[in-house]
Amino acid sequence: MKIFIALQYTAVGVVENGVLQAYSANNFPTADPIALLRKGSYSLRHLYEIERKDANVHTWKYRLLGLVQVFASAMTLHPDWVTIFLQCQWISSNLRRCTRLWVNLVLSFSYTLLVLSVPWFFHKPVFGAIVLVGAIFPLLHYSTLLTRREYTPERVPYVRFNNMR
Repeated sequence: MKIFIALQYTAVGVVENGVLQAYSANNFPTADPIALLRKGSYSLRHLYEIERKDANVHTWKYRLLGLVQVFASAMTLHPDWVTIFLQCQWISSNLRRCTRLWVNLVLSFSYTLLVLSVPWFFHKPVFGAIVLVGAIFPLLHYSTLLTRREYTPERVPYVRFNNMR
């Protein structure tokens, strides 16, 4: 007894001379040609939703990779990055209670979110503003502006590496 399994495929394209070719709409000459082949039987709407979901997942993979790359580049600038920012009196006085590594993490995270907020302002301004607030929030959290009291004791001034002797 032989069993044959019939496999169904759904194709979107144009068949020319027995070969499936990419479909290019005449009404949209600048659009990319479409050629899809999926295992199974799908309606056109369902196939569109599947492809849209796959494209969104693929896009977000690249966005996450970009986030990791920007954060990694900010972290590798550790010696120069922290030294330059700690030269600023406001940052050095407000981040005084943190270790140098933690300051690097906070500044790198804020820088990464700041870089990411710029393109989002053009695409979705509300989301860009949320990301920008996320970039500023770590600095505000560790600053003494939010935790300032009526009486604050005198703090020891921050000693920079180039002033130590």
